[in-house]
Order: sequence, then structure tokens, then C-alpha cells
Amino acid sequence: MPVVLQVNFGWDLSEEELGQFSTAEKAKVFWAVPGLLWKIWVRNPETRLSGGIYLFKDRASAQAYCDGPIAAQIKKFPKSSNHSFNIFEIREDQTAVTGGPLNAEMVRGELPQEIRALIDNVAA
Repeated sequence: MPVVLQVNFGWDLSEEELGQFSTAEKAKVFWAVPGLLWKIWVRNPETRLSGGIYLFKDRASAQAYCDGPIAAQIKKFPKSSNHSFNIFEIREDQTAVTGGPLNAEMVRGELPQEIRALIDNVAA
């Protein structure tokens, strides 16, 4: 059964500084996260909160992500605080009625070498 992971953290960086850490190029590392179907990146500059909404194929995959190297990097993010990682079960019948994209899987294929290098750097 798919689950949603909600990640939030506060930050004390300028928008420009924060943007250097979360580029579209660096986002490609998520192509290789086992069990991840999609991720939505969120940010509220007024409250200085950032994070993501993730759809994982199952709880085990979401928990492995929370215990893994990318989540560890998020927790070490410069000038960040109040990290939260919450896994939620999905109410599938109600979500289907409101159009939630539970079947939208990311297109994955052979990873280009530059993306593999990014993944290896995050894991280090």
C-alpha cells in the first residue's frame, strides 16, 4: 500500500543561498531512491519552512529513506532546524474521489553518469 512521507524543516538562509542547495540538477538524485514514486518540493519564504511531499510504494521504502543517506544530509543542511519526517497512510477511496495522483510513477531508466555521481556524493 502506498504511503506519503511529509518532510519539513526550518531554515535561516537567504532565498539565493537556499536555492544553491536545492537545484533542479541536484533533484535528479531522487530518481534512484528505491520505492519513491514521486516527490513534490515545497517552500514557504514567509515562514521560512521548506520540505517535500513524497509518495512511496510502501511504508518500508519510506522508512528506509528516512533512515538513509539523503535524509541524513537533509538533517545536516546548513542553518536548518526542526526537521520532521512523518509517514502517513493514504485513505485511497477518498483520495481517488479528489483526484490524488496515486498511480503516477516517475519515469526511471538507466541513470546518466552525472546523476550517478550526484547519488554517490550524497551517499558519501
